Amino acid sequence: MFRSKGIFEGIEIFTDSNSGVEMPVRYYRAEMIVSLFEADLEPLLPLMPHPRMHPVRRGNHKSAISIIQTVCNHGSLPPYRSVAIAIPITIGKWPAPSYLPLLFEESWPNKGLFIYKEALNTGDSFSAMTEVWGYPAMLTEVNHDMIDDNHLETTVTEEEKILAVRIKRPNYVREERKDLMFYSVKQGYVCENIVRIEASEDFSRRPDSSVIVFGKHPLGQQLKAMGVGPYCLATRSFLDMKSVRLQPRYLE
Repeated sequence: MFRSKGIFEGIEIFTDSNSGVEMPVRYYRAEMIVSLFEADLEPLLPLMPHPRMHPVRRGNHKSAISIIQTVCNHGSLPPYRSVAIAIPITIGKWPAPSYLPLLFEESWPNKGLFIYKEALNTGDSFSAMTEVWGYPAMLTEVNHDMIDDNHLETTVTEEEKILAVRIKRPNYVREERKDLMFYSVKQGYVCENIVRIEASEDFSRRPDSSVIVFGKHPLGQQLKAMGVGPYCLATRSFLDMKSVRLQPRYLE
């Protein structure tokens, strides 16, 4: 995968005039782990900030929440760690049929992850995510600990513990190149952010591939009340990752 420039080849670099962030943001050595958990549908509906954004359905009363861990070891931003709480959504006049966007995730149109909250551990990453894409970010402690040779535990703390996620580290399975779509709402407009990824990818549906517990922090208690966890629906790992976070596109 590192034989050529790959996704960095031909990129035109510029400085965003409003934030001063060098764009597009590049990750030369990083990893991202996306854990999908079941959640109750009803509490997610009022969190949608735009009438064309709809949580993905899993039957009549269930939806899902993703916990996205990102570690940037070397990139155009200084090193940082983040844990984002995201809601899988579809964009459209009406909600998508139950299950279909999850079953056909590679090909289902107008689907992505709405960033509800993002915990970041550095001021540089906080400024970039809030000013460029309008992510509702918070500065917190984000700590990683290898429990043993196979398990990574990530803890997010803001005075009180918000959550802890234990991940079963996968084997490197295959090289993959794909785009992930993230959404936020910035100044009243739906903001679409494409993250272009080249990585060693692993996908697991084992319930114990991601396990989550919540602390006493109000955000942790909010997620717990939504029926999230403890065991996951699926875990997707992007290891040895190179990626490009493109400039935002605003949808009508």
